[in-house]
Amino acid sequence: MGAGSRSFREEAEAIENLRPGIKLALLLKGAIEVGIAGQTHASESGPSVNLFVSRHEWQLHHRFSSLSSLQYLTLHLDAEAADELLGDADALLPEGMAHHRATCPVAMQAIAEQILNAPYVGVARRLHLAGKALELAALALDTLARPSTNSSVSLATPLEVRRLHELRDRLNRDPANMPGLDRLARDCGMNVRRMTAGFRRLFGQSIGEYLREARLREAWRLLESGLSVTLTAEQVGYTLPHFTTAFRQRFGILPSTLNRSGLEPPGI
Repeated sequence: MGAGSRSFREEAEAIENLRPGIKLALLLKGAIEVGIAGQTHASESGPSVNLFVSRHEWQLHHRFSSLSSLQYLTLHLDAEAADELLGDADALLPEGMAHHRATCPVAMQAIAEQILNAPYVGVARRLHLAGKALELAALALDTLARPSTNSSVSLATPLEVRRLHELRDRLNRDPANMPGLDRLARDCGMNVRRMTAGFRRLFGQSIGEYLREARLREAWRLLESGLSVTLTAEQVGYTLPHFTTAFRQRFGILPSTLNRSGLEPPGI
């Protein structure tokens, strides 16, 4: 498993030589160009998740733009490890190369950031990371294997896309004071079904999931600034018990430990 952040002053390239097996790559922040050897490079922006599966040795090419930075997490299971964990690895590995991509769901981002900000040391840390890595892999396989439930709903016009982006900006500006879906749909000029299905297709999560994420990220910022846990919970629209539970599930730590931990804010 590899994880961390990187910054580039100048354009750079890298080639990764990989053994047969399964590679999971999460881009949490930033942008990169990637390409499998012999194929055209494609731009990738976070948050996204990519799954590469190969029965043979292969190469992954990376291109980094100048003055860019990214945050990432990668997992690699070679064919032997995949066979031990999953059973019949041969049934999973294609004859050639398979590549699947999706917007990274908020649940996967949460686990990735718990890995990046693991509060343990020694054996406890290794056990924590191993468990979270397996949980992340399971979520990734489920996300990438699941057919889209909204495939019958298309974004027919650029106007709808613009309105959904405006809705996302609104959720980010004031996540604690959002009206119900009926009011949001009226403000967007769309019906509720089209708005909710379009939002999920465009941003990879439901409006409720996105709103919860925005509230908790705002809570992280407020706690880091020195605001008390009680006042932070009120500011982001939670009761105190629910806030403590939601914050710990999202970031892997209690809100009361944030000011003492010295942790970097995850993607805020």
